[in-house]
Amino acid sequence: MKILKQVLLSIALISVVIIVFFGYRDIPLHDLKAKYATAPSSFIPIAGMDVHYRDEGNRTDSIPIVLIHGTGSSLHTYDDWARNLKEDYRVIRMDLPAYGLTGPFPDRKYTIDHYVIFIKDFLSALGIKKCRLAGNSLGGNIAWNFTLQYPEMVDKLVLIDAAGYPASSKSIPVAFKIARIPVLNNLFTYISPHFIVESSVKNVYADKTKVTDSIALCADIKSVPPGVS
Repeated sequence: MKILKQVLLSIALISVVIIVFFGYRDIPLHDLKAKYATAPSSFIPIAGMDVHYRDEGNRTDSIPIVLIHGTGSSLHTYDDWARNLKEDYRVIRMDLPAYGLTGPFPDRKYTIDHYVIFIKDFLSALGIKKCRLAGNSLGGNIAWNFTLQYPEMVDKLVLIDAAGYPASSKSIPVAFKIARIPVLNNLFTYISPHFIVESSVKNVYADKTKVTDSIALCADIKSVPPGVS
């Protein structure tokens, strides 16, 4: 009993230390919008969600470029792409459900098919009948599945390290490893250690020097819906 009490006391102390140093409170949506939804951001209601998106560039472009981001990211992933492409093309990007400033799916179902339906509804809401579709990681998975289901809506498909094809990763971000451990993965609901976020971001960069403090900090606020990896 004495040993058990010491173990329990140690666990309690460790828990307190973790909460004190790594615990966080959700940032109010109003504050996040003030920082990340400045012009040219817009919001559009789709399937019970208020979807954050940006529609920029050449409005005469009848077949716009649509960019879909990956896990733990947002439309800001494509800031540099949009800056360069919008001079000649119409460029559209959105925060997928449960990421960035778009709310979660009302039914909390995060299957690829559900995301494909979302993209279809999103494009329809903007009156887009055909597009050049590009996706990274999770976004790539959604993009190629969307193309399979709605080939008539895709003029060109660009995949950047797309997920979905069965393969073994050579290197898995530490956050993803922890997310696969029962019980322990629930800690991410209450804590967000910056060093884990930074490590995970560097894991997916070939040139680690490009991971600046601002990039790591931005990744800190992104949410990952349950069931998505």
